[in-house]
Amino acid sequence: MTVRISGVWSVYDYDEGTISIKETAKPEIELDRVLVEKAIVEALKSLIDFKPGGWTKVFSEGYRGFWSRTWTKDQFEALHRGDQYPIPNVESLH
Repeated sequence: MTVRISGVWSVYDYDEGTISIKETAKPEIELDRVLVEKAIVEALKSLIDFKPGGWTKVFSEGYRGFWSRTWTKDQFEALHRGDQYPIPNVESLH
């Protein structure tokens, strides 16, 4: 049996009405604890080291209108604040 491990970083831009996505590589690996753990750590490191701009995909169709009808900019940004999540210490995983 094999699995694919993928990491995804998404950024929601209210003013531009876009969702920018960075996806890590998704290698197929054997379902083995050591290999799966290694793939997870590699995916996390890849996302943590990523500098915004080289997005894998950018979606822009219809978001601006929907978001502006549903939330104010402040409400929307409060939903997507990055400081409410801890930054993983991937070095401690080994």
